[in-house]
Amino acid sequence: MIWIMNHDASGSEAESWNNTIEAEEVLEGMAKVPGPKWAPIFQDLVRLTPPKTIINFELLWRNPQPSWTSPGARVVQIGDSAHSYLPASGNGATQAIEDAISLASCLQIGGKENIPQSVRAHVRFRFTRNSCAQKLGFANAELLQDTDWEKVKLDPRRAAPRLPKWVWSHDPELYAYENYDKVVESMKEGIPFEEDTRIPPNYPPGYKYEPWNIEQIMDDMRNGKPVDLGPGDWS
Repeated sequence: MIWIMNHDASGSEAESWNNTIEAEEVLEGMAKVPGPKWAPIFQDLVRLTPPKTIINFELLWRNPQPSWTSPGARVVQIGDSAHSYLPASGNGATQAIEDAISLASCLQIGGKENIPQSVRAHVRFRFTRNSCAQKLGFANAELLQDTDWEKVKLDPRRAAPRLPKWVWSHDPELYAYENYDKVVESMKEGIPFEEDTRIPPNYPPGYKYEPWNIEQIMDDMRNGKPVDLGPGDWS
């Protein structure tokens, strides 16, 4: 059995899977949570957790990085090493699998003689999409962590994370096969990915990537500002 609890920084967390704390510290944190108190059954669950088995790891984020490859494009990052996600995103593992499918498809289409070209085509297919999905994760975390429960009672959809069609309807294999030649041409012509009208977007329609950083998003959230997703249809 496993239980997971999201909490504010307490000072005892660390970026490690071996950093443990004991049940009493968790119970103290649960008691400080505003609003209705935790049901006794959940407190009992924490008390019954064996010593040295509660991992308290820190959630750390990385800003979007447009370059995922070595200079020669023969080494490439995929998954969380290329684009880290919050657990609230519900999308990290999905995008990692999409990466693997996209990369394999591009390599198959391009053949052994065009490996760097295929790797760069794959990154071009994936960067803007993942940048948007990362930012969407912050918007979803905002819904889950700063929930107005009085409004949710009237409309439960206010607490529902966004899961737009452009996320779940995407087929990375088909997308690569249909657009590989087009994206290679656009790379040769120096056309930015979002400006090539020959390639349908696999991100919010109408969106154009602008560099953003997590520090600004966190600052906005601390000041009560909603996450600015940017232009385009995010529904």
